[in-house]
Amino acid sequence: MSRRRRRRGPGDRPRPLLLRQVRHPASRWLPRQIIQHHHAADVTPARVAAWLGFAARRATGSFSLAVPTLPRTKASASPAAREEEEERLRRVELPATARAESMSLRLGDARLAIPVAGAGAFSALGELLLSQIRIEPGGADEVNLGRLLSAASCPRLRRLRLEHITGLAALRVAGAAATLEEVALDCLTDMTALELDAPGLRTLRVTGCCRMMDGEAGAGARVSAPVLETLACPYLCHPDRLRLDGAESVRRLEEIAVYTHGYPGQNDAAVALLRRCAVAHSLEVKISPLDQAYGGKDPEEMMSTVPQLPNIISLNIDAERAPHIEASIAKFISRCSKVERISVDIGKMSHRCFSHGEGEWDDKISLEHLREANITGFRPSEQGASLVKLMIAGAPALERMTVKYSGKGLDDGSLPCDRGHWAPCGSSGSSKRRVYEWTPVKETGEEGSHILSKF
Repeated sequence: MSRRRRRRGPGDRPRPLLLRQVRHPASRWLPRQIIQHHHAADVTPARVAAWLGFAARRATGSFSLAVPTLPRTKASASPAAREEEEERLRRVELPATARAESMSLRLGDARLAIPVAGAGAFSALGELLLSQIRIEPGGADEVNLGRLLSAASCPRLRRLRLEHITGLAALRVAGAAATLEEVALDCLTDMTALELDAPGLRTLRVTGCCRMMDGEAGAGARVSAPVLETLACPYLCHPDRLRLDGAESVRRLEEIAVYTHGYPGQNDAAVALLRRCAVAHSLEVKISPLDQAYGGKDPEEMMSTVPQLPNIISLNIDAERAPHIEASIAKFISRCSKVERISVDIGKMSHRCFSHGEGEWDDKISLEHLREANITGFRPSEQGASLVKLMIAGAPALERMTVKYSGKGLDDGSLPCDRGHWAPCGSSGSSKRRVYEWTPVKETGEEGSHILSKF
């Protein structure tokens, strides 16, 4: 009996079109999200071009294509072998489709040709992901990419993600669609210049774009986003080369990198951004030790340059473990006088750290609005206990604090018990990280004396 294919009615939603090279059981995800496959060589440029051509003609809803990366030559290979490898790299052209609503292309490090996009060339496109591609540096494709992402070509674009792209030195998008709300740029390893005009942009993430910090001619960023709410940017260019129209609307800052010690000016970019986005109420910051010594001189303490942040309500700190890192954490926390929630995660020992002398502790800090605090990676040491004691003493409204640590049981007195008591509350995660919780003790008796208890 023959089966007839049901025709799609006018009310039916278009089905997503997914093309993915079948992965071999031995395949695995490598750094930079590159797909390796034992039969990657079978995925020829002609096949990829055929799939993309099919998408251009037929895709009406969501189109996704992921192909494996071709085997790479060894670092010790001869120039001839490297030249041969360049010839073998896939070369494909971005499909021009006016009907696809969502497009995700992971092209296995292929060289991507970007056509000149006319008005409405991608009139239905709302989401675009381009990953694992190469673009000819300084060529027409670089210019065409910026034009393609403009309102003229993509009038309905809402979300854009570009990741793991080499060769793209400058991304210039003049006049993005007012519908564009989210842009994520990750591991654009050659990008030094960013120009983005996006009147409706609410979230901007620029991560893994280290060359933007370089002082070479033309390096820098100009972003016009008057309604921007969330900004994530760990690698910042110098304040003199950063123009951010919309900083006054930012409410959430993420992945801001701050060094505890280093050479003069190393924190200038982060400090300038914190000052420009003064109304932000949520902050995620990464605190690290000195990156490297300079000129044989002693590094300068740089946490003192961090400005006061009176509007921060929620504070997340991701710190690299180093000698006296708790003192630097306390100094940063002291800048956030109105914070209500604090989360501190002290990770593994930094490979960059070295002993830089005693940490400078604040005698006391004022955290009158703090109600909840969490410390992960707590060390039962004098430094760790001092951080806990300082936070509890400076937070009269504190309702709950948890500390998580790995190792044997804490000795009596390892956690200060001022104004409250500690109690174990189980383990957390596969690492058998132990968790203790502090809660305040109610006032009893005359003159508001406290009942204190130790575990």
